[in-house]
Amino acid sequence: MKRPFMVCMLAALLGAGSGAVPTPAADEAGTLRVLRRFGPDSEEPALRFDQFRLSPEVGVVPEGADRPAALELAVGELIADEMGAVDMRQAEKLSDTVWVKKVLDVGSRGDRNPEAGRIRSAELFFLGKARRIVFNGTPLDDAQPLVSTGWSRVAVPVDLVRDGLNEVVFSGKGQLKLEPGRGAGRSFKSTDGGRSWSARGLGPHDDLTGEYLVRLRLERLPREGWVTSPVIDLWAVRPGEPAVPGELAPEEKVTLLVKPPRDSGHDDASAIRLGSTPTVDERTWGPWQSLGEGWVPQGKQRTLRWAQLRLRLSARSRPPSGRLEGLALAYTFRPMSDLAPATLTVERPADEPMPRVSSIPFSYQEPSPRLQALRERYQLDKVIAPGKTEMEQLMLLRHWVRHQWHSGWQTSPAAWMPPWDALVILGLKDQPDCLTMCTHYATVFTQCCLALGWNARHCILDHHCVSEVWVEQHRKWVVMDAGNSKPRADVGLHFERRGVPLSAYELYQAFHANRLDDITVCFTPAKLAEQIADLCRPAPPAKSAVGPRPDTIPLADLPQYPVCQIGNYRRFAIPERNNYLTSLLPGELYNGYSSYSYDGYWWVGQAPEYSRHVRRAQDVDWGLNWTRIHLARTAKPRELRVDLETFTPNLARFERWIAGEWRRVDDSFVWKLEPGRNELRARSVNKFGRPGSEARVVVTVE
Repeated sequence: MKRPFMVCMLAALLGAGSGAVPTPAADEAGTLRVLRRFGPDSEEPALRFDQFRLSPEVGVVPEGADRPAALELAVGELIADEMGAVDMRQAEKLSDTVWVKKVLDVGSRGDRNPEAGRIRSAELFFLGKARRIVFNGTPLDDAQPLVSTGWSRVAVPVDLVRDGLNEVVFSGKGQLKLEPGRGAGRSFKSTDGGRSWSARGLGPHDDLTGEYLVRLRLERLPREGWVTSPVIDLWAVRPGEPAVPGELAPEEKVTLLVKPPRDSGHDDASAIRLGSTPTVDERTWGPWQSLGEGWVPQGKQRTLRWAQLRLRLSARSRPPSGRLEGLALAYTFRPMSDLAPATLTVERPADEPMPRVSSIPFSYQEPSPRLQALRERYQLDKVIAPGKTEMEQLMLLRHWVRHQWHSGWQTSPAAWMPPWDALVILGLKDQPDCLTMCTHYATVFTQCCLALGWNARHCILDHHCVSEVWVEQHRKWVVMDAGNSKPRADVGLHFERRGVPLSAYELYQAFHANRLDDITVCFTPAKLAEQIADLCRPAPPAKSAVGPRPDTIPLADLPQYPVCQIGNYRRFAIPERNNYLTSLLPGELYNGYSSYSYDGYWWVGQAPEYSRHVRRAQDVDWGLNWTRIHLARTAKPRELRVDLETFTPNLARFERWIAGEWRRVDDSFVWKLEPGRNELRARSVNKFGRPGSEARVVVTVE
């Protein structure tokens, strides 16, 4: 009986298309054979590929004429031994006698299939310049500057790249930046024209160890990558109905079916974990367990409601299993036998969006005494008080930040750059040797947003730095440019399309698609800014006559203003954290003053000198502060168990709309139903008191 069932399950996976989810049929004992399909066209929106979390080696391949949409190992690998956390003054000057050697380990192609190990192209990147470059004994062509950066690039013939260690020697006029480190590494220096080498006498004073910023990009398949499924409700065996409590059959295997099929003997890395809550938490979830040829749940595991899958995509196996077009979880389920009969109809809003999940492991700033000091010392609540909407409040804050000091972009022989810390910047901004620029205005704005309860982050553009803030009013990330001009302090701005403010990703897309005609530039309205004039520092007289500016202008008119233009959005990056008030490190030491070099950002667009690349829009434009309502039957006909799920950084509580007001509730509670129509509204609230978006569900009892 088991074998025919599994054959049918495999056929259902490999041949299934769109359509309604089949309702599993129960046998005489009430046992259900369940198949939950994941994939780009899954009938259950929660199980589609856009809900998966992907490791950096995995990309999304859209549907083509001859192949379905899939998750696939992405060609491209950066070989590097440093993070690029450099003091820009630590430069090794090259000459005819001072040479630098960098050794790069590309690994072995012996553990890959021939096609998977094939290097399609190779390119060398280094922060600095060099007249002569020799790769494994062969001179390379002259390096060219990488556009808009301090990096240089030079192509490497693929037949020069060998397994294991590869040597690159730099000499002649030029210089290379150095990241200091402990102990000898793979970077060497010669002061006698290459006759002798040392890994310990590096740097301008021959007193450092570390690594030169030299990186090798290989266009080849990575060895492996990982995909992690969304959390699946094992009890939700009949779509559109409340979940039914029950248990996994103890004598039946839970099996993962994969398309295209693969030989698990070559790639036995699929796993499952189970928990008692819809949000993965180490307190309520168990460890990963191998699925292998199937897994039999034991004891309490059988009654757990929630599960998550993990699968490895590998270029090592024969044949390669680096592509995933679909998968399904097959299991045998026994519903509760004492459920009272009831007819319940569940309705959810037709426009209720699925949460946009990101694969970036972002670290959020938590409430702290320093954050509270920022809010209180600079009266931030008073700054935003005149605003009637979130957008008005953020425009007030933007205007206030730019009008706290007007000495940005100054120079001084004793110039010093403050770190990404708003309290330090605001405390030292008037010192003549305190060098600030757009990064520092963005830092102050970002951290003031955090102090007021908004989630915000830095956004590093091409030669510019702005902020993005999550605006609940529009349920999206919005660019806020607080420090874009030294000549004019009144041109802080954001962009809108038909009244909807835009994110950096949307501006990036608009720039590359040349869809710019319908974009409006929005400055802080003059009448709104006047309401906080007493909290701002007046701007110094302009060196040349400047006329008044309107509150909004077409994007085509932006070149008339001394600000960064839409071309700055040709590529951008975000750090994977916003908690710089807790810890300044790890991070960029010189805030991009000379050139960005730190390899801890996630890049959108062409950034071959870096290792972390965003492959999906949602990985950078993910959703925040959403709530999902999960329903399950109980033994009583007019009663449902409610489990609330959210992704709200610094979550404080859930609230439910009861008798005309929001009241605190637990993340799991019993909902008693009345005959007819019953509505449930719920939301999250963070530790700063800011509510998230509202979730709704209607249950009709017949």
